[in-house]
Amino acid sequence: MRNITRITLAAAAVSLIGSALTQQRAFALQGGEDPSLLPVLIDKRFSNRSRHQVGVLFSSSMADKFIESIGGAATYGYNFSDLLGLEIDAGFFNGAETNILAQIRLLTQGSGELQLSDLYQTTWFGTANFVLVPFYGKMSFAAEFDPSYDLFIIAGAGATGLRRVKNSDATGAPTGYDTSVGAIFNVGIGFRFYITKLIALRLELRDYFFPDAGECTECTGITNSLHFQGGVQFAFGGN
Repeated sequence: MRNITRITLAAAAVSLIGSALTQQRAFALQGGEDPSLLPVLIDKRFSNRSRHQVGVLFSSSMADKFIESIGGAATYGYNFSDLLGLEIDAGFFNGAETNILAQIRLLTQGSGELQLSDLYQTTWFGTANFVLVPFYGKMSFAAEFDPSYDLFIIAGAGATGLRRVKNSDATGAPTGYDTSVGAIFNVGIGFRFYITKLIALRLELRDYFFPDAGECTECTGITNSLHFQGGVQFAFGGN
């Protein structure tokens, strides 16, 4: 009799534990506080599949050697899946030569065009980019607010307007420019913090680079311009 009672109690305990786990899983599926029982893919907070995303970014150059610039960009993106999307960017940069280059011009007055790389300034650009989203997660606070985030990699190419100082006055300030249109490439890594399903804050590091051009005989390399960009992104559509 005692063995039967023990077996009955053990079966009841197993049944209760199974029922509790099932309830926890259902609770997590509804956005509850215990998603650890679910596979990561099932518990993703917001799906980006088939969603349209528009954004506005402020941009500032970093690690400036000869050229510094600030600007902005508007973005439009479409996600084919949670992993892969396409984004079109268009923007402008307001560039200027750094103080060290003005001093170099003062020391080389009358010696012709400076035979240096990385002197081209980007004035406008338009690019088409692939966006890969390999990582995402969800932050947990001591409240019902549990925002999501993702990390993305972006890379693409397009066209840009370029200019290079042609002449300068006695103080080293530019008085004329050589302008051209060329190809531009970019690659970067970014972070999106989803305040809601529709609104996200976006931060990224982007390297814009293009082949040197013009009359500079020594400029046969690649000009790189590393930028920090930040702004807001809005999403709509999708399932």
